[in-house]
Amino acid sequence: MIISHKHKFIFIKPQKTAGTSVELMLSRICGDKDIITPLGFDPDPNVREKHKAKPPQNYYRAKPLKNWKMSELFWFLIKWRRPNLNYWEHIQADEIRKYVGDDIWNSYLKISIVRNPWDHAVSWFKWQAKYGFEKTKKGEFENYLKNNYRTLWGFYSVNNLYDIDYMIRFECLDEDIFNLVKKFPELNNLAIPRTKKSDKKYLNYRDYFTNEEWIDWVSERSLNVIKKFKYEF
Repeated sequence: MIISHKHKFIFIKPQKTAGTSVELMLSRICGDKDIITPLGFDPDPNVREKHKAKPPQNYYRAKPLKNWKMSELFWFLIKWRRPNLNYWEHIQADEIRKYVGDDIWNSYLKISIVRNPWDHAVSWFKWQAKYGFEKTKKGEFENYLKNNYRTLWGFYSVNNLYDIDYMIRFECLDEDIFNLVKKFPELNNLAIPRTKKSDKKYLNYRDYFTNEEWIDWVSERSLNVIKKFKYEF
């Protein structure tokens, strides 16, 4: 996730949408006061250095008083423990807006990435299984959907209303990034980093959906994304 005060944009990063590649590219033009969050996990710990991207900065700071919860106020009064505001890699739109306030949220260009929900579900399943973050094994895709599937809509909406100004489509990544570059001349001649190459042992995401029940399962939970971007199975 990036909040660039220098260029007045916010980059919101959903999981498994090529977000790291876009984040690394955008971080190259960030100023010293901009917020860049750490990567929660990357199989290549030197990915930023390899792609000449700026390191994480300014993501951990004292939380403004207006954002304190009652429990945080209590502990401050009892132990003088001031709560901290912690931006993180996959923070959703509602939370970012709450942290930055309406003036910044409404005036900055909000950028994110969307991916076909069925394709995204397979990619996320393969990633979790490969790196052992969930108890997912080959042949347990339906169990993963039932227990772990999450829609991406929260990254794109505030109070459940769509609120992104420039959406990059995973299926048209190069084209949409090319058009994004036009908005930020400093990005010209900067190659798009290619990171976290997906495991393409499956030929097509459709191969993982063995019956209509699980196709509908994803459809029902990602209906807003599907309707907004006209995705089809």
